[in-house]
Amino acid sequence: MNTFINGLTKLTLAALCHAVLISPVLSHTMDVGRVALNITDHRVYVAATLPVDAFSSSELSRMRDEYARAIRVSDGTKSVSLEGLLVMPEETGHLNEPPHSVLVLGVAVFSKRPKHVQLQIEGDFRQRAGPLKITVTRDASALGVATH
Repeated sequence: MNTFINGLTKLTLAALCHAVLISPVLSHTMDVGRVALNITDHRVYVAATLPVDAFSSSELSRMRDEYARAIRVSDGTKSVSLEGLLVMPEETGHLNEPPHSVLVLGVAVFSKRPKHVQLQIEGDFRQRAGPLKITVTRDASALGVATH
């Protein structure tokens, strides 16, 4: 009986640790429609939480490909696509409920530190994404917020 209670206690502790420590890490910390650009040296890191409806497919690999075609970063002279794209669906808390939004992460790499940065969003994708609030930081210092 002691072994059973000890095993049950460990299982309960493991479930509690998952619920308290791991689940919040996996959930999104940005509201839908938020885009963050962080300029560090010659890289511009992009994080965007977008509605699933912005994409023409709900398959993650197709979402990644569509985002790669639709989003570019420009330094005013050169426009580059994002590398290392990750697309992560939001956790709804219900196994059978499809996600309503996805978090997309990627990086634009320039040959030198960009002085000016512009996020370029392809027209159809831009319309489907809805209103976006864009925050730009350079080396962790806020530069500004734009709503488009």
